[in-house]
Amino acid sequence: MCSVLCVKALRICLDEHRQVDTGDDCPGIVALDEPADLVERRAAPQINEEEYLLQLRQEKAAGWACYLHTTKEVPDGIVSINHKVGHIEHLFVTEEARGRGIGMKMLDFARKKLSEHEHPVLSVLNTNTRAIALYTRMGWKLTSGTELEFTPEQYPAVVKKCALVWMRYEGSAQK
Repeated sequence: MCSVLCVKALRICLDEHRQVDTGDDCPGIVALDEPADLVERRAAPQINEEEYLLQLRQEKAAGWACYLHTTKEVPDGIVSINHKVGHIEHLFVTEEARGRGIGMKMLDFARKKLSEHEHPVLSVLNTNTRAIALYTRMGWKLTSGTELEFTPEQYPAVVKKCALVWMRYEGSAQK
């Protein structure tokens, strides 16, 4: 489920940050000037402005770009892409917008943005079975490992134990 923090981050993106036309034939998707995880941290009170700006510079230098999807000027989805290494992360669709094809549109957009990478990868929580099913239908395959595990004891916002897993694009050649 997309957290309140994620929805707040989407609103911050739309209201406060420079948006760049992607030049693609993807109406409703704009590039943002900062990665999604930084937007989420900006929405959280524990990071100060100096730390935020330092982290923003580091993320940009590492190749991250963030894209926002809007419907009638209302933010309803976000995705981060690392162009240098071919990673897709932080694909969120607000609860109200789910089931309308936005996640599929954004994942396809992100994959096409990484056309120089034959087999890009993405991360997803292993408990997000709906997303895993969508990604699988779109040509992505689970890899063997997990990256991080989250437990309610470690992270109070976590309801049940889950892990970050990786999927690799194995579909037809990129366009």
